[in-house]
Amino acid sequence: MAGTRFFNKLKGVLSGQSRLEEVRLGRPYRLGHSKVRVPFEGVPIHVTLVKAGLELLVCPESLLDDSAIPSPQPFLLFDPERCQSGISGFLRLEKPGDTIILGHHDKLQATIFDYPATMDLRRLSICHDGDGLIFKALVSDSEIYLSPMSQGNAIERTLKRRRDNLSKVRALYGGAIEQLPPDDALATLRAVNEELEREPFRTLDDRGDRAAWSTFPGTSRQSS
Repeated sequence: MAGTRFFNKLKGVLSGQSRLEEVRLGRPYRLGHSKVRVPFEGVPIHVTLVKAGLELLVCPESLLDDSAIPSPQPFLLFDPERCQSGISGFLRLEKPGDTIILGHHDKLQATIFDYPATMDLRRLSICHDGDGLIFKALVSDSEIYLSPMSQGNAIERTLKRRRDNLSKVRALYGGAIEQLPPDDALATLRAVNEELEREPFRTLDDRGDRAAWSTFPGTSRQSS
């Protein structure tokens, strides 16, 4: 038994797990240089990157059918302010071991979160760890805070908004949200393009075709 404990301890040291501190968030926690594991306790987690002026939110993914949610549960990372004010994207940690490294190295992230110039190339690592998340700062001068989303009404609004959006998408599809077969997908894209050709608020180009610039109803403003 003693030999087994020694072997497990040695294994932890070699794998780096012995340096993994577990933190239960009760108030804002400043992330240091070591990795920390935050067990998920049913409350979304705010991730504040002070230098970059960003505040992101990690929350469990909700589905219209709760029985379809896999275990362990996936997590979503998104900008709550952009989510409430308009069209926005998100990143998904689908299963244990999935890792997101926040920074300018990922052009998709830079677009989704509109990273400022002060954002580092690689600033923060977030890893799905089953019933928790592992956070690690990747720069020495980081000022990163983790805090629980404490306002119950805000949590409910965030989750309700996602469910409402999923309901609207399902209503538009008229069925399950799933990948179309290639032939059906191509036919759908062609039908959409044909519909756009008849869009009255799109201006004509030099050849008389509908251009990519649109004039919005009630305004003289043009946008691509």
